[in-house]
Formats: sequence, structure tokens, C-alpha cells
Amino acid sequence: MEELYDYSRHRYCIAIDLEHDTITSTLIAINRPTKKSDRKVIVGGDLAEKAIPASMSLPKRVIHVRNIFSELVKIYLKSEQKSLDDTAQYAVFYEAAVDLLQELLDDYKQELNSLNMDFYYTLVLPTNWDYKTREGLFQPLFVKAGLIHKNDGQGRLVFFSVLELNFQNIQMDRPFRKGVELKYGDQYVMCTVDYQGICSVDLQLVSAQYPAFISAERKWAPQLLKQVHIEMPYGSNQLRLSLIACLEKHCGTTLSPEFIDEMLLIISGDFNFFKSIQISFQIVLSRRPFDHLEYREFERYGLNRRKIDAMRSITMEDIFKHISVPAEKVFENESSKFLAGTSNIKIKSIFIFYTTRVNSISKALWLTPLLEKWTKQYKDELKSFPKLIGYRTCSVFCDIDDSAREVTIKQLVANQMKEFNKRRNPVILPKEITIQQPKSWLKPIIFINIGKMTP
Repeated sequence: MEELYDYSRHRYCIAIDLEHDTITSTLIAINRPTKKSDRKVIVGGDLAEKAIPASMSLPKRVIHVRNIFSELVKIYLKSEQKSLDDTAQYAVFYEAAVDLLQELLDDYKQELNSLNMDFYYTLVLPTNWDYKTREGLFQPLFVKAGLIHKNDGQGRLVFFSVLELNFQNIQMDRPFRKGVELKYGDQYVMCTVDYQGICSVDLQLVSAQYPAFISAERKWAPQLLKQVHIEMPYGSNQLRLSLIACLEKHCGTTLSPEFIDEMLLIISGDFNFFKSIQISFQIVLSRRPFDHLEYREFERYGLNRRKIDAMRSITMEDIFKHISVPAEKVFENESSKFLAGTSNIKIKSIFIFYTTRVNSISKALWLTPLLEKWTKQYKDELKSFPKLIGYRTCSVFCDIDDSAREVTIKQLVANQMKEFNKRRNPVILPKEITIQQPKSWLKPIIFINIGKMTP
């Protein structure tokens, strides 16, 4: 039997989530009656820019990056053809990452009056960061920063992928929705919508397998079979252009940029409304965003009654038409190639997720109801396409918000601790031995008073 890492020597797990622009860490107390939890945000990306006053300029030679670890990995993965510029930049990013990890640990040590040995670490990484990246980059990085020792066992730095988080999340019971019942051996498509200047969709075909931890109860673990990254023709300016084309078609006239800006604000207001409730994509796309506006609000832009009535009849699906046609074609072609050769008997469902970046950008979030529509349409037309699963009352996609991610990370760490506690071996000591508190509780002590038995 493999030797277990001794987690009893630590008091806390620091879980660091590296998936998005804003890096977060969560403190989880382990093997203790009080389950202390604290979440810190390591500001980066857009948040960092907002935190810097507009009147304040950055010092010369300072490079602002969205996520220092992401930039580090990009250069690391190009290591075979690294240029001199890449090598110099890599050294700068590496030292910055070391400083960040040291600062994070010092913060927790000071706050908890703790030592280095009180902590072990969990890293949540993007699914496409492979084993080489985990062991070749992050293990030495944590050693360099002094968070772990080079002789520490594998258990002190634990890796989870975003795919594992998502797969765990859909099976967990959460407020207002019950976890999805998956079956061993069945295959599922995980569809994740993201936005970084342009919308993208990642498709991952996974198989439900037994988890590494027996204590994971009924939760299955994902085995990644194949994946594809699709860039959608749905960028920052496409929504505006699609709205202009829609209005010109329905109203038969060219409208001023000021009018277009005002209508885009109304659409964004609808986005905030839909984000706060769970409704079907049919309701979202049939919504008439301008129907509630008074005639006088249109008349000041020189529109007559006929054109105003035409505008008020416009649905969200009408507005998205000029975006959706090319985007749907790309998604249909790529998803068909992705699913080619797979068994429609084994592939049961497709789950649609969207990232926190998409959740904060209205023009990106509107892609999710279109994806729901397309997947349902493909299922009706193509028997080989997996069904879109709905496990909420109305909505069929998951919001990977910070709260959900934190709960899921804690559950994965809890499974790990349950497994450790279940598998460590007991030690039986004779009655006369004086008991002193051991340095390690890897093997729990069971006291049995074996005396002379009398009838």
C-alpha cells in the first residue's frame, strides 16, 4: 500500500485559484473542531487598473500583466524555442511570482501567529495546464518561494483542475437546486464560455469515473477524453454592429450614434435583470427590450410612429441575428468535428458554464442563451448530439461564481482529509506505557485496557 502523506503535521490548507485575472486564496482549517475559512483577493487585471487612481501614472519599466502565473506559464510552455527577450521576461515574472507567494504566506503567518509547517497548499489550475507545467514549474516555484521544502512529499502541494471543480460542482446540492445524478462510465460534454476581448467556447468530453478518494461519497471524477478551443466571431464591437443592422432593417433609416449608445444601455439593463433570475433561453430571446419605452423617448430622435412601433416590436433574437448567424456556423462546424467518431449512446448530456469574466460583461453573457438554443436545435436535428441538461427550475447553465468555486474547493479538500483520516493505521499500546503527546498524529492511538477477565 502506498505511503500516505502526513497531513496531521499541518493546521491549515491555503487554496490558491489561478484560473482568472483576479487570483484568490482561501484559508481552510483542517483536522480541527473550528473550521476557520478566510478568503483573500490578490488584485490583478482590470481590478488592479481600477485600484490605481487615474491621475497616478505607473513607474517606468513596470509591466502590467493580467495574471502573473498565466504569463509565466505561457513563456514556460515555449521553453524549447525561447528567445533572449522571453528569457529575460521569464526571469522577471518568476521573481514576481516568488515575491507574491512569499507575501501571501507571510500575511497568513502574521494573521494566525503560525509557522511555515502549519500550512499545506492546493492549486486550482486551468485544465489545459498539463502535468509538465504542474511538476516542472509550480513545484520548484513553491520550493524557491520557501512555501515547501524540496524533500516534502507530493501531498504538500496538491493540484486540482478547473474541470474537476466544475464536475464536482454539478453533482453538489446547492441552494435552490439539487445536484445532478451522473452515472459511472457515461460521457458528458462540458461547454465553457469565456471572454478575453473575444468570446471563446471550450468543449471537453469527459467520462465519469471512480474518484481517487473513497470518501468522495457518490461524487464521480472526470476523465478528460478530448477537448477543443473555439474562438467565436463575437467580439466587443459585434453587438453594436448587429444592433445597427437590426434597427436599419426594421426602421428603414440610419440612426445617430447617440441613439445607438442609449439603446445599448437599455440592453445592458436587461442583462442585469436576466443575470439576477433563472429563466429559459426562450424567454430571454423573445424579450422586447424597447417595448416599455414611451413615444416621446423616441420622438426626440426624429422617429415617427411607424418606426417607433417597429422598434418596440424588436426582440433580443432579432438583435442577435447578425451576430448569431456566423457564430452559429462556427460552433456547429467545430462541435460536429469534435463529436465525430463518438458514441451517442455513451454521451448523455452537455453542460454549459460561463466564467466570472463573462458574468461581468453583458455583451459576452448574451452568448449563453444562443448556445442553449443551438444545442437544443442540434439535438432535435441530429440524433448524435447530446441533450442539453437542465438541473435548475428554468436555467440550464451554471454560473461559476466565486462563492460556488470556494464551496467546491472546500469540498475537495474535505474529501482529501476524510480519506487521510480513514486510511491511517491505528496503534495499540500496552496499559503500563506512559503516554506523551507524539510529534505526529499520523497513526491515531487507541487505548485498550487489557486486564484479567473474571467470570
